[in-house]
Formats: sequence, structure tokens, C-alpha cells
Amino acid sequence: MSLLTRDKSEFFHISESGTQSLVEPKVFFNCLGKPLSIDNKTGQISELVELPSEWQGTHDSEVGTLEIFVLKGSLICDLQVLGAGSFLAIPIGSGILSFRTEINTDLFIIFSPHFSKNDFYNGEIFIAQNYDRDWSVTEFPGDISSSNQLHGVLSQSLRWPDPIVDGIHGATNGLLRLVCIAPGFIGDNRQESHPDCWEEIFWLSGDFFMPGTGLQASGSYLTNPPGHIHGPLVSQRGSVMLVHTDSPAGFDFHEPPIDQKILEGHLEKESWLDEPKHLCFSNYHTSASLC
Repeated sequence: MSLLTRDKSEFFHISESGTQSLVEPKVFFNCLGKPLSIDNKTGQISELVELPSEWQGTHDSEVGTLEIFVLKGSLICDLQVLGAGSFLAIPIGSGILSFRTEINTDLFIIFSPHFSKNDFYNGEIFIAQNYDRDWSVTEFPGDISSSNQLHGVLSQSLRWPDPIVDGIHGATNGLLRLVCIAPGFIGDNRQESHPDCWEEIFWLSGDFFMPGTGLQASGSYLTNPPGHIHGPLVSQRGSVMLVHTDSPAGFDFHEPPIDQKILEGHLEKESWLDEPKHLCFSNYHTSASLC
């Protein structure tokens, strides 16, 4: 599978995406990985990178801003060890850095050649270790938060500044957050869309059900182009995911709402003992079929 353009919705599990030699960014040239998406206008790409043990590479930050979330193993940047769950951001113009691994290591990366040095992170290299995570309660538009349905949604802004102004989330070039949803979560049962941004979500753990899309589990990947109607969402045991947009995210909500019984049905049927599975639905009220 080559890099997907961002003009239509995509939903698949990463096991369905073929591994191939990567081209960009240059530090990972000829490394194996799974291309995910590309913006043909800006050159921004999202990829999964699979690094072998004892790999070494050099990153010249003059080519663009590089954001890395470590999925497995550990990445050593100069002398800093980044274990699984850690995050590293290298703004454009931060100099030349050396990378290496000691064990097999998997990364989720976003490479943004169109960012300016001071767009994010005060123009300085930023590291967020997994053991030093600062979670915040996520703010949502007033008509949702007042319903008390979105309890237990926490997030960490991996890309900052990450403002929320009049219900619109993120800065000019978008947001990147680690989002944690509490067990038993049921969101607003209306479907939503983001009118002015492209969105991608990569699931790290837990279960997540979205009528009209399907069941999401660890390794599921979803993209929503501007205006694409999706949701609502529910989770039995909780879920952790990476959420990325390419511009500020506003919310439009659509009538009629999805039957609340469909959302509650996921909680009644989803096992706490079986591992969550990735499964596509042709729509929310028909039987499931594999993607």
C-alpha cells in the first residue's frame, strides 16, 4: 500500500498494510515501514517505521519538523533514550541529530516540511517520556460538555501550543494529542464532522465502537477528510489513541441522532476477557464484514 491521499475516508488495520522501503524523511530512507498518508500540497506524511536492532541514522532537521511516537522498543536520540510510549519532536532548524537502536523498534512518525521553526515547541526539541505524562481533562463544545456524556476523556497535547478557542481545537497547522477514554464511555449520540480539517486516528489500546465505521482496536487506523460525517463513539474497557489534524478542529453535529440502544449494545456485548478486534461495518445497523 502506497501513501494514501487525504481526500477520502480510510479505515483499516495496520496488519493489512504492506511493509515496504520508505523514502521520506531521509533519516529513514530504505528503512522498512508502512506508509499511511500524504498531503500532496504540503508534503506532510504519516508513517509507521520498523527499525532493526543496531540501526543508526542521522537526521538533518533543515528538511522539516519530525514528530515521533515510540510504539515498541526504544529510540536513542544522541544520548537520550526514548522507550515505548515516549514522544520526541524536532522542529525544523534544530540542527543535526543522531539516532540509533539497540533492539527492534517501531515508530509512528509525522514529517512536516511546511512547518516553520517557531510554529510549535517554542522552536526547541521536545521530549515527553511515558513515565512523565501530564493528562488534562479534554474540553468540548458547551452543548456536549453540559450533557455530562463526555466524562472521563483525558488528553496530552504532544504538539503545542494547542489552544481551544470557542470550541475549536488546535493551532494553525493542527493538533497532535494522546487521548485516553475511560471505560464505559458513551459520547453524544449524534454524528459529528470537522468542517475545516483532515483528521487521522491511530489506536494504541482498548476497544472503541463507531457506528458506520466499525470496531477499533490496537493497530486500527482511521482518516476523516473535512466534512466527513462519522461517529458517535462508545468504549467498554477504555481506549488510548493518537489523534492528529492538519488544521484547527471544529465540530459540527448532525441529526437525527443514532439510536442510543446501538451504543449501549456494544457495552452489553463486548467482553472484558477477549482481546478487542478490528472489524468494519458497512453501516451501523447491518451485520459486520471484515475490511
